Amino acid sequence: MSRGRLGDAGERVRRAAPPEGRAGQPGLGLDQIRPHALELTGWADAARLTGRAHRFAAGELLFGRLRPGFGKLVLADRAGICSPEAWVLRVRPGHCPAYVLHRLSAPDVLAAAVASATGARMPRARWERVAAHPVCWPALDEQRDRVRPLEALRQERLADDAAARACLALARAAVDEHGVEEVVLGDVARLADRPADRDRAPSTPRVGVADLEPGRPQIETWGGADAARSRHVALRRGDLLFARIRPALRKVALAPVDGIVSPELLALEARDPALQGILAVVLLGTDLGERAAALATGTRMPRVHWRRLRTLRLPWPRRPSPALVRLCAAAAAELLARGAARRAALALHHSLRPRVLA
Repeated sequence: MSRGRLGDAGERVRRAAPPEGRAGQPGLGLDQIRPHALELTGWADAARLTGRAHRFAAGELLFGRLRPGFGKLVLADRAGICSPEAWVLRVRPGHCPAYVLHRLSAPDVLAAAVASATGARMPRARWERVAAHPVCWPALDEQRDRVRPLEALRQERLADDAAARACLALARAAVDEHGVEEVVLGDVARLADRPADRDRAPSTPRVGVADLEPGRPQIETWGGADAARSRHVALRRGDLLFARIRPALRKVALAPVDGIVSPELLALEARDPALQGILAVVLLGTDLGERAAALATGTRMPRVHWRRLRTLRLPWPRRPSPALVRLCAAAAAELLARGAARRAALALHHSLRPRVLA
């Protein structure tokens, strides 16, 4: 193992991507990189990226320089165009890209990036200072051996995510094959307006808008009730959560725990408890973003209220059969189980990382 600097393993590269050449190209902004998870939430159209975007190649690393404490890093598996708010880093010969990725995500590196940042409202890290951070680098073969368990956990998380998405898609296809009709949301669902326990423990799970990701049916992180500063309602595992603030972002997800929920999230339950699985499959498998946004009020922070959201029309199976009810309930349970498996793998990753990267 040799002592050196972070920059010994990676160099920053700049390949300008002019706006006229971005249309139809795969793009990544910071919104598409999941914090502290080393994976993507999806891809964007590069034509929608603003500023001096850069090209990146497969096998290069992206490191979010804006608010670097969020730990937005990813190893690109294909070429594309990224936001100027991310550094493109080429791994130098003699280093394992996967090991460098995990090393960059370590707390000491993120702390160095935060310390290097300038700007009060929108702090941005400085590569020359981060590159100078002292690091001990093992030999290439040892890097590969050390990173193998971390990569296995990362691949396990990706597989769980793919399985959850496939499960939801298959269940939604079964609903469509059963035959659907348009119904008013308020006729099949109601607002779960349960008073929260005032004597709750500070560690009681609290789910807020920031814990939901656009277009993602699972929630992986949440806070504690000690962060609650306004009126909250009780949350039950399996509730459907719909973000009423900026509904165009399509933040709809299954509640993974019992606890409390922010007033900016609407907790919904099926009027017939037996149909909660169908409600989950239909709401999670239908893009209601634009239609919900049309019902919102307010300009800077548009919000949709339940009295208006409940008028939304959505596809609903005609006279659901017992088999369809069981299938959708199983699909919702599988989404929750896969989410729990992803959380467990990430927790194990964070526990193992200090030993692997020591």
